[in-house]
Amino acid sequence: MTKVWGVHMPEWVGDDPIEHSYVYIGWPRLGDILKLPANREAFKLSLAEAYPEKKAGAIPVDAGTLFRFAHEIENGDWIVFPSKHNRMVNIGQATGKRWYQPEPENEDDDLPNCLGVKWLGHFPRSDFSQAALNEIGSFITLFRVREHAGEFLKTIGGRKSVEPIDGDEALPVSDDVASQTASQLAEENAQDFIIRRLHTTLSGYEFEHFTAHLMECLGYTARVSEKS
Repeated sequence: MTKVWGVHMPEWVGDDPIEHSYVYIGWPRLGDILKLPANREAFKLSLAEAYPEKKAGAIPVDAGTLFRFAHEIENGDWIVFPSKHNRMVNIGQATGKRWYQPEPENEDDDLPNCLGVKWLGHFPRSDFSQAALNEIGSFITLFRVREHAGEFLKTIGGRKSVEPIDGDEALPVSDDVASQTASQLAEENAQDFIIRRLHTTLSGYEFEHFTAHLMECLGYTARVSEKS
């Protein structure tokens, strides 16, 4: 049996996680989360103390994310990382290695808690069903992939047998987070729809004319060269 985890990271990280074989998460004021006592209550208390401005309803969600990252992801678990900057879905396996690398000079961009990943494949979003893409459009940084784990593993020839999800995974979310998630999914779904339509309905030559028209709409002058 295997676990499949989804991980979100900010768009500004670019290809750094892929090039250096890891994923990472933030909450820098907590310091090294590997040094916290290995229980959820300790994570909740530490998070509330380090981030007093956080709403009470967000504490259990974020504490659960941090606890899973530090203690529940095991060596060999599958990692699915949807990269925002290039719209690729990256799939790999956790190596079991964890470490802390603070960047105090810019706390807002600090993602100090790291987990090693051996990346095995990088796929365009169009390779997956819209339902699978919706699932990895989760509103939290780290989450278990439930319904479509087999679809992601099939892409890289992984095992089809995945560990069942326990009831602890369903965490309460605030209205603000739910609204933000709905907006994000709507934007991603629109992008996916447009790209699928371009791939399936336009020939290469038709795409050239489409691109020229798009550039003209943006104020440029465009000329389509002759077919070759």
